[in-house]
Amino acid sequence: MPESRTVRELRRIFLKIHTWLGLHVAILLGFVLITGSVLVMADEIEMVFHPSAWVSAPADEAAHASFAEIYDALKTTYPETAIMWVEKRPTAFLADRTFTRTAWGEEITIWTHPETAAVLDVTRTIGFRRILHGLHEDLLIPLAPARLFITALSIVVLTSVITGLVVYRRFWRGFFRLPARGADGRTWLGGLHRLIGLWTMPFLLIVGLSSAVFFARTLGLADMGPKPAIATERAGLLPDSADTAMIAAAEQAAMAALPDVAFEKMTMPYNARGGIVFEGRPLDALLVRDGETVSIDPSDFAVLGITHIEDRGGAARLEPLTKVFHYGTVGGTTTRLIWVVFGLASGGLVLTGALIYAARQRADTGAGRTIWRGLGLFRWAYLLLILGMIAVVVVQYGPPGVKWAGIPPPVEAKDYVRLASKGKLRLGEDLPLRLTVSAPEVVSATITPGPGTPRQLELKPAGKNRAATFGLRGTPRDNSVEVELTLQSGEVKSFTYRLGNAIW
Repeated sequence: MPESRTVRELRRIFLKIHTWLGLHVAILLGFVLITGSVLVMADEIEMVFHPSAWVSAPADEAAHASFAEIYDALKTTYPETAIMWVEKRPTAFLADRTFTRTAWGEEITIWTHPETAAVLDVTRTIGFRRILHGLHEDLLIPLAPARLFITALSIVVLTSVITGLVVYRRFWRGFFRLPARGADGRTWLGGLHRLIGLWTMPFLLIVGLSSAVFFARTLGLADMGPKPAIATERAGLLPDSADTAMIAAAEQAAMAALPDVAFEKMTMPYNARGGIVFEGRPLDALLVRDGETVSIDPSDFAVLGITHIEDRGGAARLEPLTKVFHYGTVGGTTTRLIWVVFGLASGGLVLTGALIYAARQRADTGAGRTIWRGLGLFRWAYLLLILGMIAVVVVQYGPPGVKWAGIPPPVEAKDYVRLASKGKLRLGEDLPLRLTVSAPEVVSATITPGPGTPRQLELKPAGKNRAATFGLRGTPRDNSVEVELTLQSGEVKSFTYRLGNAIW
């Protein structure tokens, strides 16, 4: 049956929309699709040269090391590191990992055995996976507008799929229609584009819909459920008596509060009024890995709050299920590999679409220049975006991003001095340190860096305070600085700042 004029006009309009989106957003969309595809297996890629961390978790949950056992192993090996959160089973083939921060402010990841909790390896947190994740999520521009911009590409993906299906008449017949042999370049590219588009259509719909959920959350259309109560007031992030027994008691309290949940993540408090948060999945859940949370007061182990998946609203309620489809973990390693293949193929789909545009122009210039000219004003937007990314990378990871970081002080030192470091502690290298004296009654300050000899600092005015800089040479173990203050009364105050072990 011949098509009516209305249908033909509709196809023509949809083709224009499809072509316009495919050309003007092709570079960005292809970049996001490819980085997302690689990100699916980024953990394994990053750990290729760390064979000690390749340990599968036990099938029996009871045989898995507890959070308390992991905490004990970490504090025994690296006592000065601050634990941020612990993840069990990051992937099927890797050990448990804990994200920590050293006393000098560097973020490191410590890998522990899933059964014995023994420390297996230490890696830099800011590495291949973190940078790739930043590129995919917000183009390394850690601002809400950047995340909103990237998640809004879900609209582009879904629109492109729908318009492509409308334009491609009887598309269901084309799943096994290979590009015609001997055809000219434009015809062959068109056949390849349609073939890839049909086979990646289910993947693109899944990615587009799941990204739309993230887009809704970025817009604020999400309710994370009731907030936990405020914990018992304490001086620091954890009680002064914090130890393995405290973590074990908190873990037991969480398990008693949610007995039907397998906890896979423990997050330490971010402030002095927060609780230890345990997050996991219902034991009877087939797909989701998280969504059930309980917050425990580290002082008295009271339950501060419980959030079930059904307590959430809007995009937040869909997010636990959305994650497994967006990240490809719905069927374990098999679907993750499928996601990589289809994600890279989707990047090829975007590329062939741009090349088809170039072929249609019949320009004397090359395809790249033709596409570049066809972008119009968008090409300058791309240039500005690239320059912005470069600027952010330089500011975040270059010399401008190296700033003074406060070293955790002994409790009794807070009223007198602060010690800060600039850079990373490395074996055999000097770490710049700055001692700031805030108490006016301090007459002089003497420091003993590590195994070095004592020396008196020349304190110079620094705003309302006085300060002096010096260096500490990194050694394999127990790097520390002893500070001795002489007060106007003649009293001497001594404090020891412990930085811990130099890892590299």
